[in-house]
Amino acid sequence: MHSKDDYENKCARYEGVKLYVNNLDDSIDDQRLLKEFTPFGTITSAKVIMEDGKSKQFGFVCFTSCKEAQKAIKEMHGRIVGSNPLYVARYQTKKERKAYKETQTQGGLNTMTDSKDDCKMLTTDNCARYQGVNLYVKNLDNSIDDERLLKEFAPFGTITSAKVMMDDGKSKHFG
Repeated sequence: MHSKDDYENKCARYEGVKLYVNNLDDSIDDQRLLKEFTPFGTITSAKVIMEDGKSKQFGFVCFTSCKEAQKAIKEMHGRIVGSNPLYVARYQTKKERKAYKETQTQGGLNTMTDSKDDCKMLTTDNCARYQGVNLYVKNLDNSIDDERLLKEFAPFGTITSAKVMMDDGKSKHFG
């Protein structure tokens, strides 16, 4: 039997090197996930989470160093693999995610950002280099539709399209 301390120590070992990968195409298995992330460094594990033999469309990749993991996030986040753009971020424990959501969610839109070490804030000077690219937004509330998503981001510049991803008429909580 493992204690809570054992679990937290195990999680601490993976801090910064374990990545959460979401929006996986159904065709992506452990081997393909490993293959896609191998160019960025030494991987200790790559696992697609399955339920009843079917992908839950997310998984985890664990590198041997933070530097490798950061490079993978930078290169793979937003990249289309199979037919879906990937969401790639540093793994967070359930406790971290819950705390983040509770303090950062406002009006149905999650305004959380990565830690200062992981993410550079956009400035007016470097916004130009991001013109014409896709922005992926996660943790959307069920009440957010295409129109509301567009409305929330309109003050920041010209938007070509805003789309909340749906599955059988239900929000997949990203867009």
